[in-house]
Amino acid sequence: MKKNLIVLSVCMLLAFMGLIQVSQDIALAEESIHVDSKDGGSKIIKLPSDRDQTDRKMMDITGDTVTIFAEDPLQDWAVAEVFYMDPDWDNNYGCCWDIEPLIEEVDGGWNITLNDLDWSMADTYYVSISTGHRIYQTEVTAAQVGQQINLAPDDTYFNVEIDASFMENIEELVLHYIDDAGHEMSAGDLEAGALIPAGTYHVQLNGWDASGNGYCLFKRNVQLSAAQKVISFSQDNMEKVTLNLTLPADTSLNLNAIIPYHVNDFYTTYYLEDDEHINIIQSLYLTKDTYEHIGFEFNTPDNQWLYEIQSPQLIVDGSASTISIDVGADLQASIDLESLTFQPGQTIDTWGDIGVFDGDGNQYFIYDADWNEFEGMMELNNSTLTEPIILPIMYSTITFPADVTGTFDMTYRVEDGPLSIAPATVQISIGDSGSGATSDINGDGYVNIDDLSYMAGFYGTNDVDCDLNSDGIVDLYDLVMMSKNL
Repeated sequence: MKKNLIVLSVCMLLAFMGLIQVSQDIALAEESIHVDSKDGGSKIIKLPSDRDQTDRKMMDITGDTVTIFAEDPLQDWAVAEVFYMDPDWDNNYGCCWDIEPLIEEVDGGWNITLNDLDWSMADTYYVSISTGHRIYQTEVTAAQVGQQINLAPDDTYFNVEIDASFMENIEELVLHYIDDAGHEMSAGDLEAGALIPAGTYHVQLNGWDASGNGYCLFKRNVQLSAAQKVISFSQDNMEKVTLNLTLPADTSLNLNAIIPYHVNDFYTTYYLEDDEHINIIQSLYLTKDTYEHIGFEFNTPDNQWLYEIQSPQLIVDGSASTISIDVGADLQASIDLESLTFQPGQTIDTWGDIGVFDGDGNQYFIYDADWNEFEGMMELNNSTLTEPIILPIMYSTITFPADVTGTFDMTYRVEDGPLSIAPATVQISIGDSGSGATSDINGDGYVNIDDLSYMAGFYGTNDVDCDLNSDGIVDLYDLVMMSKNL
C-alpha cells in the first residue's frame, strides 16, 4: 500500500509539473527495464552506427489512414516503406518502423494502406514502393487523409540497364533515392530492365560470376534518365577479397549471407545470398572503399540459431585482402567499460563496451529463429551474497539494483546457442563514486515530498544533487530511486 501511494504521489507531482501524464506508471517503467527481450532484425540491414534506433519513433498511436494504388500489371510482389525527415538525425530520412503498410493485390497493381499516421511526429511522410519491376516514391500529408493516391509511370520513367558483363548472375540491383539536399532514402531492390523515374541514386549491385565468386559493388550519386539509363561497373574499381571460412566439425552451421556494412554514404546495404553459390564462395569482389565491417551470417539447418559474425574494419584499396574466420573457435565474452564504479539504481549503456569476440577480433551476434538477439546477462557476486544477482541486458543497457552497495565480481555470460563462449569477469564497485548524491536532497534528515518537489524542479537537467544514479541526467530512474526511500 505504501509503495502504491508513493508511486501515485510521484505521478501526481510530475503531472502537475507538466512532465508526464498521470496515466504513466512509474512502477511499470521501473519493471520494464528488466525485460530480457529485443526486437528482431531485418533482412534489410540497418547500419551498426544506427543501433541506438534514432530513426525509430515507436509509439502506440492510432492515427489517420491513407491508401495508395501502385500500378503494376506483373504483380509478383510489392514492398513499401514509410520515412520521415528526422530532425534528431540532421534531417535525414528515418524509417517509421511503427507504421506497417498493409499491401493488397488488386486488379492491375497494389493497394497500400498506411495506418497510424501521427502528424505530431511529421507533417509529411515519404513512401517508397518497390515491386521488382518498378519503383515509386510519393509524399503523404494530412490533406490527403481519407483519399487514395494513384501512382503510375509518367514520362520521366525509363527502363534501367546494367553493364556488368563479368557477372554471370545478377542477384540484386538496389537503388536509393538521393534528394536535392543529398539525403538518402531506400527505393528498393529491382530487376534489370525495371521502370524507374529519372533522378539521382546510390546503387548497389550483388551477383556471382561463373567461378562462384561473389560481388557486392557500389556507386554513388549516379544520374539516371532516359538519355542515361545504363549503370556501368568497371573491374578497375573493385578488388578481390579472399575468404578463409572454417566451420566447426561438431556443429551444422551453414553460411547463409554476406553483408558489407557501412560503406561510405550508404545508410542501408543489402545481403549477398544465394543457396546455389553462398556455401562454396571463396572470394568476394568489393568496390574499392572503406567498410566498417563485413558481416557473415551462419545459421543452423533448422534456422533455430543464427550467428552474425562481423570482421574488423576492411579497407579495400587495391592491395590483397583476406578475411579469415574459424567459426566458433576461441570465443570469449568481453567487458571493456570506461568506469568500474557505479551508483545504486544506475542504468548504463554497454553498446560497444561488451561483446563476444574470437581470437582474430571478429565479433559475434546471436539470434533465434525470429531474429531476437541474445545479449546475454550480467551476474554480480561476492562473499556476502548467498546467490548471484542476475542483471538482464536489454537494448544493450543494464540497471544496477537500487538497494545494493559494495564490491562485486561482475561476470558477463552469453550461454545461448550451440557455440561455447567463455565468460568475462571484472571487479566493480557500487555506491562508492564519491558523488555524495542522496535522496535527502535538502539535507533536513528526512526523505519526503519536499525532496521530491525539489527534484521535480530539476527534471531533465544534469543537477548533481538530484542525479541520484550519476548517469548525467535527472530523469524517471532518479525519481524511482527516491520513491523507494520515501
